[in-house]
Amino acid sequence: MNKKIKPLLFVFFLILLSSSNLAQAKKISLNAKDLSFSEVIKQIEKQSSFRVIYNSSKIDTSKKVTITVNNESLENTLEKLLDGIGISFVIKNNQILLVEIKSPSNKSNSQQTERLINGKVFNAIDNFPLAGATILIKGTSAGAVTNIDGEFKYLLKGNNINNLVLQVSYLGMETQTQVVGNASEFTFYLKESADQLDQVIITSSYGTKKLKEEVVGSISTLTSKDIAIEQASESIDKMVDGQIAGVLIENTSGIGGPVKINIRGQGSLTPIGNAVLGTSTQPLIIVDGVILSEEVGIDSNFFDGSGSFSENLSNPLARISPENIESFTVLKDAAAVSIYGADGANGVILITTKKGKRGSAKFGFSSQLGISSAINQIQYLSGKQYSDLRNEYLKNTTTGFTAVPHNGVDTDWFNLLNGTGIYNKYNFNVSGANEKISYRTSITYLKIDEPQRGNSTKQLNAGINLGYSHNKFDVSLSLNPSYIKKDAPNIFYSYAFAPTLSPYEEDGTFSNVGVVGLGNPLAAIEQNRNNTNSYAILGSLNVSYELSQSLKLSSLFGLSYTD
Repeated sequence: MNKKIKPLLFVFFLILLSSSNLAQAKKISLNAKDLSFSEVIKQIEKQSSFRVIYNSSKIDTSKKVTITVNNESLENTLEKLLDGIGISFVIKNNQILLVEIKSPSNKSNSQQTERLINGKVFNAIDNFPLAGATILIKGTSAGAVTNIDGEFKYLLKGNNINNLVLQVSYLGMETQTQVVGNASEFTFYLKESADQLDQVIITSSYGTKKLKEEVVGSISTLTSKDIAIEQASESIDKMVDGQIAGVLIENTSGIGGPVKINIRGQGSLTPIGNAVLGTSTQPLIIVDGVILSEEVGIDSNFFDGSGSFSENLSNPLARISPENIESFTVLKDAAAVSIYGADGANGVILITTKKGKRGSAKFGFSSQLGISSAINQIQYLSGKQYSDLRNEYLKNTTTGFTAVPHNGVDTDWFNLLNGTGIYNKYNFNVSGANEKISYRTSITYLKIDEPQRGNSTKQLNAGINLGYSHNKFDVSLSLNPSYIKKDAPNIFYSYAFAPTLSPYEEDGTFSNVGVVGLGNPLAAIEQNRNNTNSYAILGSLNVSYELSQSLKLSSLFGLSYTD
């Protein structure tokens, strides 16, 4: 048995030796200049009949190489090709394996994937430790919270620990950031934030101010950054819908019409009989210290204020361009009643418009385009389906019934009266300020072709804010003129007319639909007019003079006019 094994081992040794000698015997000639690494490898494989194996995710085969060899061995050729590029090779069994060489520096850096850090957070004024301060890795939600002694510990993980940024925050304090670097111990001194401690709100129609913490009750504020002005809406109230807790905004009258705003429910009784005259159920709205007047119906023989024969009212908040609003504050429950009394029974909305900020003139322009159409609409019967269903009904309810065949008319009234609406909006503004004078002007044009065919709305809003300050004298002027035009002849867009009725006669004129009290809706769009033109201006003039550090004399003149 042993005598048979020895010759086999000797043969295997000869095979390995011949393979090694074969690699040495192969001669390679190359003359490559700025040729890709992969192309050079292919030429070596072609001349040597060896197969080259490598990991393409670790070895860049697209980089350019230059090599010139003439009748060199395979090993010498590979050594020249791979010299200085961090790659080694192994030749075995007609295969060449390329392996990436990791440098010692990379190896040491890659080994540090964890680091335990600790530190303390203090108040910068009295060096008192801050308990409950938050230390986060910037851009993530991972981090730690300080204990009662202001201390924290956290284990950092990752392949790039030195470049991580720690972000330290505490209520009422300015947020601090620091790059980790090579440190393991950190100390932070947080300063008080003046912006958070000195928040003020306008609390009366006379423009007086109070600190936020001095007001009892619930207050919610949205700044210009929180208001999604890119929404396809014509007024601010529809843009903030759903963003303020306890505030319900209902759009009850379509584009350009008033909305219902309920702040924690309704604080006054609705007029009997759904009349438009009587006690208002809407919140008090104040813009730059001036009360925004609410539109009311006209009580006469025709406009009797009963609801069914009253005039169409416009949305008062549409007079202010959303692009011109700096803050939108809602006072709820006691916060409103304690300051405004019965006028604030339904809550109070405080709107502050934008003013010019210190610096050179800044110009801004924005344009919006959108479309709207009905979705999940009711699937109406076709003319044939309607005729069959009507005959079936009369057959079961009428004696001596004779079926009426389908007249061949199949009218889709919904698609005739509704289509795709187009929304266009343009805004231009310029602002700036210096030591004495501040200014900001803006103009917004809005045109809405509504999905209801024939209905359209046009709005033109402007905003002018001027300020002058010299020594102890201050004066500011705010003007917000607006023009709104609404044309809505299509008042039957939601009616379901029978699909067997044709909208036109054979001669092309409008047909009589035969419905008592209703005419042909297409004729109403073409021939009727339902125009509403609203002109309004909202303005205020505030003059103040500081008599002393503890006494200031100020006067506010306001105007809210609508025609």
